[in-house]
Amino acid sequence: MIKQWYIIPVAVMSVVLFATQHVYGKGSAEHSGVRLLSNMGTEKTDADRIQDVHRIAEICEKFKEKTGYYPYAELFEDVEDGYVAVPVAVNIYHDELPEQYKWPPLGRSGTIVSTEEFLSYLEKELGEKVELPYDGRIVEFKPPYVPTFYQYLYNGRAYFVSAILTAPTQHTRELFPGYYKYQVGSVEVPSKKILKYLNVKTTFGN
Repeated sequence: MIKQWYIIPVAVMSVVLFATQHVYGKGSAEHSGVRLLSNMGTEKTDADRIQDVHRIAEICEKFKEKTGYYPYAELFEDVEDGYVAVPVAVNIYHDELPEQYKWPPLGRSGTIVSTEEFLSYLEKELGEKVELPYDGRIVEFKPPYVPTFYQYLYNGRAYFVSAILTAPTQHTRELFPGYYKYQVGSVEVPSKKILKYLNVKTTFGN
């Protein structure tokens, strides 16, 4: 179910409500029936990946214009006393993910939504067909353990959309040599080089 979410005692709120934007986990596109923009036969460039991140962020902004809130923000409203909602992540991928990426990393809490569920949720609320871009690189569970899918995350205060680039830019942060995270969101986080999407859109266009 789209609105399924986990709740935990408020005593551990600091662990989950302010979780980092690196949640990986359960959720990949099924082999059929998922509306992803195809890039078969071509290998995406970092410029393509940045544009894809902006495209996903634009969908999120359109969603807020229509509903008044960002995707999954409603799960953080009217939470039962003594409990707190945890971050929601979508790992946008065109195939079956390795089992290790179907759950949050050890020690982190969160709800992971599949690509198919995410698309159905967006389309229901927007009232129109939605297509999401995907990276196209094969994700394997092996060192340095940096999966190259796109990701949407809502952490209770803001949303973030990210991609892993192959070369650094002034707006990326290095996770490992050859793996550079580009991320935009509804807020700017200078310490992590996260850009506010609406500022990017205003400055450079979508």
